[in-house]
Amino acid sequence: AAHNAGIAENFPGVAHTLSEDGQGGPPNNGVVLGQYQTRVLDMASAYATLAASGTYRKPHFIQKVVNADGQVLFDAGSSDNTGEKRISDDTGTAQLGDTKDNKDAWMVGFTPSLSTAVWVGTDDGKPIKTSWGGPIYGSGLPSDIWKKTMDGALEGTTKETFPKPGPIGGYAGVPTYVPPPPVPNGPPVPAPAGGGEVTVIQPTIEIAPGITIPVGPPTTVPDERRVADELERATVSPEELADDLRSADDRDFPSRTDAMGAELSEVVGGPLGRHALAGRQPFWTPLRVVFIIALGFLILGWTSKAPCLQQSGTGNGAARVANWDNNRAYYELCYSDTVPLYGAELLNQGRFPYKSSWLETDSGGHQKIQYDGTPAVRYMEYPVVTGVYQYTAMALAKTYTQASDLLGLPIVAEVVMFFDIVAFGLALAWLVTIWASAGLSPRTRPWDVVMIAAMTALWAWARKKPWLAGVLMGLGVAAKLYPMLLLLPLLLVSLRSGKMHEFAKTAAAAAATWVVVNAPVAMLFP
Repeated sequence: AAHNAGIAENFPGVAHTLSEDGQGGPPNNGVVLGQYQTRVLDMASAYATLAASGTYRKPHFIQKVVNADGQVLFDAGSSDNTGEKRISDDTGTAQLGDTKDNKDAWMVGFTPSLSTAVWVGTDDGKPIKTSWGGPIYGSGLPSDIWKKTMDGALEGTTKETFPKPGPIGGYAGVPTYVPPPPVPNGPPVPAPAGGGEVTVIQPTIEIAPGITIPVGPPTTVPDERRVADELERATVSPEELADDLRSADDRDFPSRTDAMGAELSEVVGGPLGRHALAGRQPFWTPLRVVFIIALGFLILGWTSKAPCLQQSGTGNGAARVANWDNNRAYYELCYSDTVPLYGAELLNQGRFPYKSSWLETDSGGHQKIQYDGTPAVRYMEYPVVTGVYQYTAMALAKTYTQASDLLGLPIVAEVVMFFDIVAFGLALAWLVTIWASAGLSPRTRPWDVVMIAAMTALWAWARKKPWLAGVLMGLGVAAKLYPMLLLLPLLLVSLRSGKMHEFAKTAAAAAATWVVVNAPVAMLFP
């Protein structure tokens, strides 16, 4: 099959390709791992055969030869190369012996009209390494070369798609039941008994000389003749077919491929139909549907905290408090740090974090003393961005209190309004995270964003914007320290792909952003 696709049977220096003994014998199992020598031209040619649905066209190196008088001596485009039907995106590396080094790295892929193969290696089979000494993999330098080549060659061309393959019949390796042809001028062959079903006998395997067992019990499957007959009698849609029948059939459909997704889809009518046109909704795109799902969970989350937002007291919003009497936060399972921090961090007094401090006391109200005999003084312990965010939410809550006094708006306890403003801002941040994660998901798997696993900094990194990724990561670290842990997997990815220069930009931008955010607070309130 490889030779039929376009891999040469021999070339200078190799008398027999894909041969273990070098004399034309069969290959070893390592053929699937790139064990045998081949040429870049042959790989591109073989993949071009696959791209052309099995039609082989002989490759040529020279396109045209023209003499000094302008006479065309040779033109490959005018020659007969319609192709020969021979057979009905991959990366790889070849390891150097028992070492951990690679001597070859490949990237081969194609579109319906263009096949490109990239090889990185040396003539003498020496280890190939990046500028920083790491091994080169197919997913690194070869893939970068391949992408730039394809982007440049296909720029300005129309979008192409591969023909949709037909279904593969059969069950567990057993061919689909094919009825015998009807007898000319005679009655049709009756369907097998059993109500339109066929019993398929599973194949057997020999476990010992003369002893065979079936690989499974007989299986009853639908008779495809009856299915086809029912499809022919199916009701035709009363609506006319659309002029544009394009469909995103390469997209993953959870209602078909995921067991839970299939069960949940029964609520709205079941999995996506076989003849449905996917990706045609102009408004209800997957991202907008995920936004609706996210809003539903946000509403449920706020509702779970609602028992702790009941207010008590009289007067305006500043005089009222959240009703946490009798340990309500615990038996109602609605505890949140946001409510007690409003008073503990002196936000209720309108103080700016990091500038104000307070003396820490124990449960009995007595002054705590540190190990050196000095009073225990507390400051805002959260990173700067988080502290400023709390201060901004407090200022808005107090503004509402003043507005309610002047305009007669409904009276809401300041701490409750503070919680609502904080929750609203975090909800917006979560929606931005969903949007960024959608940008990271493959085009064919838009529903993966339902399971959030990334942030905007990773979106910027995936878009090859290391400086922006660093700025966003620096802001994240200035809000909570855990985003700094993302630098470790980015470092490992950069080491493997030879992108240490981009990683250095991201790390430098993150550090600089963190310093810019924290420096003013550190200088004003040391």
